[in-house]
This record gives sequence, C-alpha cells and structure tokens, in this order.
Amino acid sequence: MVATIFSIIALGLGTTFISGMKIWDKARNWSFDRSNFILDLETISTDLRQSAPVTAVGFEGTSKEISFSTVSGNSIVKITYAFDPEKKALSRKEIDIKYISQSEDQQEKQDKEKQFPGWEDFSLTYLYYDSEKGSYAWADTWEKGRGIFTAVKLKATFKGEQFVKTVFIPVS
Repeated sequence: MVATIFSIIALGLGTTFISGMKIWDKARNWSFDRSNFILDLETISTDLRQSAPVTAVGFEGTSKEISFSTVSGNSIVKITYAFDPEKKALSRKEIDIKYISQSEDQQEKQDKEKQFPGWEDFSLTYLYYDSEKGSYAWADTWEKGRGIFTAVKLKATFKGEQFVKTVFIPVS
C-alpha cells in the first residue's frame, strides 16, 4: 500500500518536473528578434484587415510587393509593403490619401517609411473567386482593376524558420 502511494506521488512529481523543463527550454529559446518578427507579421495582417475600397488607390500586388488603402487613425492611407531580397528587409510605406494625386516627388516627401530588418524571404499570393471555374483560386499577382482579393497568404522566413499566415479581407 505504501509503495503504491509512493509510486503515485513520484509519478506526479516526475511529470511536473518534465513539464517544467519543457517550459524552461521554450522560454530559453524564445528570442526578442522572433517576437518582433511575429509582431511585424501581425502589423501587416492588421493593415490588411482594415483595408478600405478606395478607387484611387485600389488593391494591387506581386509576389514581393503589395499596395492597398487602409484606415490609419482618423484618415485613409495608402500602404505599400515591399520586400528587398538583397537587403533582406521588408519596408512599409504609408502616404495619406490626400497626397495620392500629387507627383511622385511630392508624395515621397509626405510618405512615412518603416523597415523590418532580418527577413530572409517574403512572398505573397492572392485568393480570389474564379467565376469561370466556379471555385476559389490563388494568383501570384493582382492588378488594380480586378477589385478586391478575398485573402492574402503571407509566407515569410526568419532565421531559418518559415511562417505562413492567411489573412482574409473583410471588405471583400
């Protein structure tokens, strides 16, 4: 009887110790760079989910760049994310909608740019409804005149680890 009770207590202590070691190992391997990378992916996702259908800006993209309008604070802005494979960095440019009709030189003076360094790779694909086939399909590019895509699949590599995230666009 005593041996059975002791075995049950030892099993519980052993399981607790092993679980604690796993948690400690995960916490030790977690880096701030990885956390910032995940927050950067969430920033992109939030911008996409808050997109607004503005005809002057539209929705367009390639496998390495995307432009769309979104709500930022009290105004609508054009956001452009572009990946530079040589610099291994993603950039985010934001320009207020009121400057869209100006020349590119004047727009560059007004836009706000942020860099996301350390990205090894980044690609985009666009989900849309193909009315001819009667089903959904993925495209590598998206032209401005096609309207709004249904979702965007973000594929990114950071420190050898690949992340895939599909962001559905509510206004589509």
